[in-house]
Amino acid sequence: MENHHSITCVCAGNVLLFSGVMSAFERQNVLDSSLYTQVATSRKFPAMSDFDQWQGAWRVGVRLSGWMVSEDNDETFPSFEQERFSVKELIEAGLAKHQGSQSERDITASLDAVSWSPLAMDLLRVHTVGHGAVTQGTEEFHDADNHSPTDQTTWVRVQAGVVSPGALLTQVTVCFETRETVDADFLRQAFSVHEVVGRVRVNCCVALLEEADHEPLREFFITRLGGLREEKILKLS
Repeated sequence: MENHHSITCVCAGNVLLFSGVMSAFERQNVLDSSLYTQVATSRKFPAMSDFDQWQGAWRVGVRLSGWMVSEDNDETFPSFEQERFSVKELIEAGLAKHQGSQSERDITASLDAVSWSPLAMDLLRVHTVGHGAVTQGTEEFHDADNHSPTDQTTWVRVQAGVVSPGALLTQVTVCFETRETVDADFLRQAFSVHEVVGRVRVNCCVALLEEADHEPLREFFITRLGGLREEKILKLS
């Protein structure tokens, strides 16, 4: 991405890095569309544990919000090839695969900026971290020396992407359930693969916001979102 003072925004549960050559009008269209899709989807499926249903509804919502999706790939995280992983590393890897090393460096700086901002992390956490079920430990995933027989799990579901000129979005979604305590800086936290329940889900999506499709929805989004646009969107740079 051309730097030109790229702009990082936290939009509810999504970290978006915008090209500096995009206009404020273009940027706001993307933010409104992203926020509306997240709000509508999470009202249907508010539980973090309903990830498959949430993601299915999100995919439908993205298209109805004026996006033309060209790629939408679920990738299996190789959980046992390393002991620990971070949300940040998975996002970087997903973007590098689709956009190359420059986008990886750009999103690294963007995610670091979010991690350094208590306001940004507080906003992001509300929409990305939620309690799961109280589960029984298993021999495969459970360390009896460090945990009680039952554990309260936590779900983490983070989206992050790069928006290029012309409103082209390359986005990664990371979702998993863990028995570990989730730190304040959960983007850079080193999670143990042995404390993950099930598997880590990684989705890479590439989509273009079509002006002709989005234009009739612009006022609708503004009206329906109301004060949420100020409450759930934070511009960092």
